[in-house]
Amino acid sequence: MKSDFKDFIVISFIFYYFVNSLCRTPVQPAARCLVLKDYTIILSSATKTFNIESTKNSFAIIENKDLRKRFVRRQLANHQHEISTVGLLATEAAFFYGKPWLKKLKSILEQNITYVVDYLSAHTKIEVMRPEGTYLVWLDFSVYGLRHDEIQKILYEEARVVLNDGLSFGKEGRYHARFNAATPLETVKEACERIAIAFRQA
Repeated sequence: MKSDFKDFIVISFIFYYFVNSLCRTPVQPAARCLVLKDYTIILSSATKTFNIESTKNSFAIIENKDLRKRFVRRQLANHQHEISTVGLLATEAAFFYGKPWLKKLKSILEQNITYVVDYLSAHTKIEVMRPEGTYLVWLDFSVYGLRHDEIQKILYEEARVVLNDGLSFGKEGRYHARFNAATPLETVKEACERIAIAFRQA
């Protein structure tokens, strides 16, 4: 049986506009989700959402008992069965007591992301990809017909913003950059304005 691995490190950041379609797309209706659990391993952690990366803790959700046993056997063989006590306690605290904080945070992030999408779509030709479950927004500059290094140079030298270089994620990231919207809205606004001004003349 082939297993389906899903990395849901940012599952807690799934936003309101995506959550209802998570298991209800035309190719993956709700009934299919019940079948998927038989061969799916979900890997996740509270570290990204609650900014507790230093606690070094994660978890796996495996509904299929046989698959879970195989997973545990592999963990033991790889000596990966021990976890950080601090990580366990931090994860427990985050999930038990962090919901009000997370709800407020998601509201702020949704506002920031919506601003990035709306502003850059209105003032540039950049294709802005609204994220489904993270605060990282992908920007596609390919319509400008510039070389990848020229795009990066304009961002860095003219707009004076430092975004993640798309090529650092693989060849598919050519002509792309990644915008981190997890920052105060005023900073997001200033960054968007700088990008728009720089690419107006590109």
